[in-house]
Amino acid sequence: MKNEKAYLSLLMSAILFFSSITCAYSLEKSVEEKLSKIEKALIADGKYKESLSELNSMIVKLSTSASGNDRARLYLDVALAYYGMMDYNEADKNFKIAGEFVKDSEVKKFVLYSLNVCKENSDLLENIQKFNNEYSATDETGKITVDEALKDQIISAHAAMIDRLAKGKHYYPAIVLPHILWLIGNTPEQAELYKFAAGIYYMGMFYKEAENYYEKALKFEKDDPKLYEELANTEVALGNLDKADDEYQKAIEAYKKKGLKDKDPGIVKLMNIKQALPKKYGDIAKLVENKSFSEAEEVCKKRLSLNSGDIAALTQLGEIYWKTGKKQQAIKLFRKTIKIAPDYPTAHLMLGKAYIFERKPEKGIMEFKIFKEKMRILPEKSEDTTDFYVSGLQYIAYIYTTLQMYNEALKEYQEAVKLKPVDPKTHYNLAICYYAGFNSRVKAYNEMQKVIEIGTDTELTEKAKFYIDYMRRNPDSRIVGSVEFIYED
Repeated sequence: MKNEKAYLSLLMSAILFFSSITCAYSLEKSVEEKLSKIEKALIADGKYKESLSELNSMIVKLSTSASGNDRARLYLDVALAYYGMMDYNEADKNFKIAGEFVKDSEVKKFVLYSLNVCKENSDLLENIQKFNNEYSATDETGKITVDEALKDQIISAHAAMIDRLAKGKHYYPAIVLPHILWLIGNTPEQAELYKFAAGIYYMGMFYKEAENYYEKALKFEKDDPKLYEELANTEVALGNLDKADDEYQKAIEAYKKKGLKDKDPGIVKLMNIKQALPKKYGDIAKLVENKSFSEAEEVCKKRLSLNSGDIAALTQLGEIYWKTGKKQQAIKLFRKTIKIAPDYPTAHLMLGKAYIFERKPEKGIMEFKIFKEKMRILPEKSEDTTDFYVSGLQYIAYIYTTLQMYNEALKEYQEAVKLKPVDPKTHYNLAICYYAGFNSRVKAYNEMQKVIEIGTDTELTEKAKFYIDYMRRNPDSRIVGSVEFIYED
């Protein structure tokens, strides 16, 4: 892997197969969700064997009900699983089966590309498969034998395969990644491999994986300003604006160590980006809270002028439009954000609100579920992020109560309490939910007592005292009177 710069330049033309494949198909929601998770495991985690087992089960179950396009998708996934397992004969066979069913033109291109890879590189692939079978052989006792010379041959073959793929006009990361991941898992740590993997994942919008590999590369190349800059871009895509700011600053310092001055175009560009980022995640939110909508809009647009794909700025601008009555403009921005970064939680929450506004509760609830899934996988949550999550859960619970889905509302409030046990607003809403939805005076009373004990919100404390008195004076919990939820719009 000597031509690293050539490899990285080719990333601009890379197309990640799974980023667009789902639009061509029409599986049931439950099946779609399961298949999407399998595809994520194939790409992000290299879980080929486990994925293959699940895919084969799905093919049996859907053999009569799946459409042609759906079958094509399943067989493509099976082919990719075999490709990752270095069984290229089976991969080729399943790519051909997929080709018999596929209708979508973009997916056809991927099938043809994959078949050509298997055909044009059959010499290398046959060697990899042969070496791997021998390397994985067991002796008479069942113990796996290790032949270091054979392992070196596999390493050389994978490296040569990557070199061939990267020298083409373009390549699909779904095909090149198995070779990269095998080398990462079976060779000493190399910054070059980590950088290559990070770049591929970033272009495919697998931002958490990109972040992971950029950070690994930086352990070896701590003075590389470009690496800090690319990691910062990744953090922006993830919505980690504080960390992005830190990484941009490290990039600037690294450039200066190399002799660049303040007026150098590269440093000026990074300084401009830093100035466009809020100092903290909630800065624009504070402007909005103070109804300084014009100022908040100006900050967002400045950030977008520096990076049109800044998903945080797109979402925040959408929220500003939403609050200023420009609902349709806001909805367009939320949809655009999700198209750019389907793993970004905030956009899913806002789009869910938009669907509720459009009187499409089923779609809204689906977006809320996705929002929660994306929030739960965040490895660490800052105080601001936790507050945002709790606020989102309160809104979702409020929507459930308006739809008289009290059991679902209760789950949201209970999750919010776990995240932030001393939040008076959550305990207050939970009390109203118990009282209005379940006619439970005792549980409602206990939650109102917690609001009073926390005592950090004077207005809520007084409301809690009022409702405790109300419940005492009206023992029949079926008469709920005028109760109101507190939620974030």
